Order: sequence, then C-alpha cells, then structure tokens
Amino acid sequence: MDKSNSDEMTESTVLTRVAQATSGGRSRDVSISNPVDKFVFSDSFLEESYKLIEVSNEVFNYVINGGEPLSLHEFCLRIALSMEQTEEKLKCYPIFEFNGSVFMLDDTGRRELFRRLVDFIDDYMKSGGDTSHLRRRSMVASDILNEVSTFYSLDVAESLINWVFHMFFELNDDNTTYCINRVRLCRELSYLTLKNTTNYVSFDEFEKEVLVQLPAVINFDEACLKGIAHIKTLKNKQRQLMYLNSNDMPLDIDQRLKILFRISRTWSTEDMAEYFKDFLGSSETLLKLLTNKIRVSQKEGKQFIHPL
Repeated sequence: MDKSNSDEMTESTVLTRVAQATSGGRSRDVSISNPVDKFVFSDSFLEESYKLIEVSNEVFNYVINGGEPLSLHEFCLRIALSMEQTEEKLKCYPIFEFNGSVFMLDDTGRRELFRRLVDFIDDYMKSGGDTSHLRRRSMVASDILNEVSTFYSLDVAESLINWVFHMFFELNDDNTTYCINRVRLCRELSYLTLKNTTNYVSFDEFEKEVLVQLPAVINFDEACLKGIAHIKTLKNKQRQLMYLNSNDMPLDIDQRLKILFRISRTWSTEDMAEYFKDFLGSSETLLKLLTNKIRVSQKEGKQFIHPL
C-alpha cells in the first residue's frame, strides 16, 4: 500500500498496524478480531496472506470501521459501474477475486510475480514455444505455479496465475490460445521501476534498465507510460521522465488539474485524458468534463490544454 495515499484514509495508529502486517511478520498485538488486521489478514487466508490487502479506499474505510470484506458484486454496487465496466477497469490493477472477495497484491509481491513470469516466458521460448499462441495449460503445468505457491498457498497461487492471464495476455480469436499483451507487460515493469523514484530520470537510462528485465521477445513500447509517467524534452533534445501515476491523483478534479499544471503548463488532450479516465464515461469527453476550467488551443491538427 502506498503510504502517501494511506495518510488520507486513516490515522497513523492504523497505518502502523497495516505496516506491521504487510511487512511479513505479525506482532503479538495483531489479532484477527481487530478490524484493521481483519482487513489485512482476511479470514480466508490468515497467516499466509500477509502480502494480500483488500482493494480500494472505500473498501478499506468500510472494513476498518468494522465492516466485513466486500465481494466483487458488492464492490460493483458501491462504485456505480456495471460488472463489465468494473472488470475492465480492474485490469489496470493487481486485483483478483478469491473466495468471493476482492484482493490486491502489494508491490513486493508484484515484483516477485513479474520476475517469475519473465523467467517463464524466456524458458517457454527456449523450448520452442510460440508466445503468440500460448496455451493456458503450458503455464499451469510449468514451474511458475509451484514457485509462486512457495510464497502463498496453492489456492492463492492459482488465483494469481488467473490474474496474470487476465492482465498480461489476450485471448486469441481461436478462443483457445493466448498472446502476450506487450504494452501491459512493459507498463507493469515501468511502474515497478519508476515507483520509488522522486525526480526526473534519463529516458535513455530508464529504457536500458527496462529492456534488460523484459523477456527477450518483448521490445519496450513507449505507449505503456501513458498515465504513469510524465515525459519532457530538454533544450539539448534529451528526454527525461518522472513517475506520475493517475491512480495516485486526488479525487477532486480541481486539485488534480492543479497538480498537472504545476508539472507542465501545456498538455496534449490525449496525454491529459489519461489522468481523468476514472471520471470519463463512455460518451463523456475530457473537454466536456473540464468545461470552464481550462483553455484549449490547436497546433498542427492536435488539441492542447492550458490553465485559465
């Protein structure tokens, strides 16, 4: 859980308990009867689930106030989206459903799972496998399931493998085989690489670091950075990027705009839209959402957004 977001959700005493739980060890005062500990150590998992946390601010607040974990159906009802819309949005998060409740993997678990996924893809290629027509049973029968189950129970590992397919693979037209979603794979690694940076870093150095960790068959796709990083070009034509994740943005539209304009006074409509996707319905446009809050200009057929 990201501490900068957590500060807005709960008091420091609760944060301390969550930190103790997610660090991998249980202190003597941790008890399943405590609503915070129930939040971290769901009754379904107990000891083996210390790296799994219930998802969303609403669910968090609901549980620490004494409520039971919400099912995916209840979660959908609370956020006013259809089941289909919710499942589509959840593809952007390390979220999965298990025993009727929704859970999220923390960053440590994400790194470990990603590393093992890369190893699987490389080994699969070396054995002559076709990554554009991968069968689900190939991964289930590989070492990755056993390796992940050394960190979690086998049931949890199977659920995590389900999330891997949901997140990083697309079902082919034959409805039997899968192909790798290269943008999502690059996005996950970019997120994990940039998450702990505090300033702009060299784009070239970042790309080199990412390429070393990607499977040999995957080239870095810059499209993966939309909504998780801001890129700027210096006078010497060198590019830099900074971690800027739309998921970390405040829920207030004006506050969100203030942050974005503090970083840059000019945004393309396409780039800024990535930071307001959670406000945009299927028929609503960014310009409609931000009416009377921005100025719009055009250059070479592209729209740009500026502060008033």
